[in-house]
Amino acid sequence: MHLKPPHWFTRLPGSIRERPSWKARKQKWWILFYAAPCLDGILDDIYRNHLCRLLGAVQLLWKDSITQCDVRNAMDKLSDFVVQMEDLYGKGAMTFNVHQLL
Repeated sequence: MHLKPPHWFTRLPGSIRERPSWKARKQKWWILFYAAPCLDGILDDIYRNHLCRLLGAVQLLWKDSITQCDVRNAMDKLSDFVVQMEDLYGKGAMTFNVHQLL
């Protein structure tokens, strides 16, 4: 897969195999720009759509300036994400960290 990052990226992403050693900036880029397109065709649509709810919320909240509408939209996406978590991944996936999203 070949993705062309925006011109303002100072570095190209490394291999996904290097992910455990990525610094915060590369993790941020993965979440904001690469995860959804890279996982298209790898994850079943239902799981990818679920992930995109989380990614959409993160993108709304990670902006330099957010509105109350952004916060409400992000909370709706996070609520949907948490509600669907057990159905998709089972009770064991309903961890404290998942509940922290609310």
